[in-house]
Amino acid sequence: AADKKRPLVAPAAAAPDQEKPLYLFGHIPKCGGVSFVADLVGRLHLTSCFGRKSVIAKSENWTHAMERGRCNFVNTEQWQGMHQHFPRPPRVAILVRNPIHHVRSQFAHCQTPGNRAKWHLDKAGLHDWVGRWRDAVNGGPVASAFKLCHFNPLNMMTMKLCGGYNHNGVKPKHGWSEATCREKALEEVATVWHIAPLERYDQSLCVLGLRLGIKLPQCSCAAPVSAFGQHKQHGVKHHDEMSPATVAIVRDLTRSDLAVYLAASERFDRGASSLAKGCQAEKKKRVPRQLAATGADKNKPRTSACGPCPARATGAPRLRVDVRDFEPLPRRLVLVKVPETGSSTAANL
Repeated sequence: AADKKRPLVAPAAAAPDQEKPLYLFGHIPKCGGVSFVADLVGRLHLTSCFGRKSVIAKSENWTHAMERGRCNFVNTEQWQGMHQHFPRPPRVAILVRNPIHHVRSQFAHCQTPGNRAKWHLDKAGLHDWVGRWRDAVNGGPVASAFKLCHFNPLNMMTMKLCGGYNHNGVKPKHGWSEATCREKALEEVATVWHIAPLERYDQSLCVLGLRLGIKLPQCSCAAPVSAFGQHKQHGVKHHDEMSPATVAIVRDLTRSDLAVYLAASERFDRGASSLAKGCQAEKKKRVPRQLAATGADKNKPRTSACGPCPARATGAPRLRVDVRDFEPLPRRLVLVKVPETGSSTAANL
């Protein structure tokens, strides 16, 4: 069973200390992955070897490029089994999402005019689509559901995490049951390097910044001070409201996904809280050091370009000068000739 007390990030890095760590982002469709990759590259300064934003040509071997230090992370929807291609074990990151919003986003993505034309889909409503999947679970034709959207919404997050996602049918791959897949997925939630709910997207970037030693100006320790992430809708401008009847069907289709989502959210909250406490403690340590440094500066002898002030350096008595002891000099305008140019300039003395 999954260890619920496990922290957000294991204390020991996945890669040896003497080697730079490598990363693998497992992209579950419609969980903010495209936006996340953009922020990993743009804000957290990772370099993609494979997948979106890759700097490696398709004809090149990305494993060799990674060995040479040209890039350090891979992002893909098919990440199960990718570990074997890494020069050393990578740190794995995953984003999950509220199952209700997840299913709605899948269908909205399919039903944009451009995507309907691309995949030859029929125009329909969300209730019709999930209703067809409910019928498929009860023995109806799966092909009917695929005419409206090419995604399989049956516990997609669970199936992706366990490696049993079946794009073409109701049953998980490998002959696994839903319960078996759920157990494997919960173990994955407990052991991956980073997992976060999409609803806490900006905070997840703050947490990653702390882990990577990158100070993001939009974050105060593990909390965002303003909205700044790259999460976009990818052409989906509006999500239809869901009726109670539609919500009931979606809940029935995503029971395992709800368990995975809640476990991931709990782990993220626990880990973020721990990282925030460490960050705040470090801030408090820095304040006395800064104050001590300021006090030490006050006790240092004053210096000039010539070194310490002679009065303090030699112990000589200070001279008191009263400006009344001096008569003001008369001001007059004189003409000064500059040798280099032969021109004249006025000086007010």
